[in-house]
Amino acid sequence: MADHSMTATADERVLPRPGQQPARPSFWLSVTALWLREVRGFYRQRARVLAGIATPLICNWPGVIKQSGAITDQVGHIIDLFPTIMDAAGVKYPKMYDGKKTPILPGKSLLPIFKGKERAGHEFLFWEHVGNKALRQGDWKLVAEHQGDWELYNLKTDRSELENLADQKPKKLKSLVSTWQTYADSIGVVDWSSLPQSKSKPSADYRRK
Repeated sequence: MADHSMTATADERVLPRPGQQPARPSFWLSVTALWLREVRGFYRQRARVLAGIATPLICNWPGVIKQSGAITDQVGHIIDLFPTIMDAAGVKYPKMYDGKKTPILPGKSLLPIFKGKERAGHEFLFWEHVGNKALRQGDWKLVAEHQGDWELYNLKTDRSELENLADQKPKKLKSLVSTWQTYADSIGVVDWSSLPQSKSKPSADYRRK
């Protein structure tokens, strides 16, 4: 899910250390990969890095979520919300609707997690937005900016995505790129460069973060 929290210029006087609150309540920072990159001088906000696609999901469901204040590191995605609603309502997704075969749902119900159970994770998670691309499979994250090279990160050891392992893990890189491309082809992803919108230029007063 997109991260719409406020961001601000890195400043040693206001950035909190782990476990601390910001010094000035009105000056919050999103403590994500974006924040980690900024304080190291690598400030790059992209729709595909964890600053843009990793946010907490806070839920309250009396009678179902029984562990007050519980935290889980099981990975979910916005595609899981519809299957979760159907699961909670006790209804099945139809195979046919109005005489036509329905598309396969890519998401999985979050209900087992809400009930404190382990849920089988996704085979992979896929992103594409205006030419920016990403794929996550387990702890491995594959990312590329529009017309940029593929980058590879191990989220278990490098949550902030600072150490690109593309050159060190060529086989893993090739495997994940193949997975991304196969899925992109199966759902009809169009090369952004081939679309007229890709030729649009920002206004003169636009400042990229």
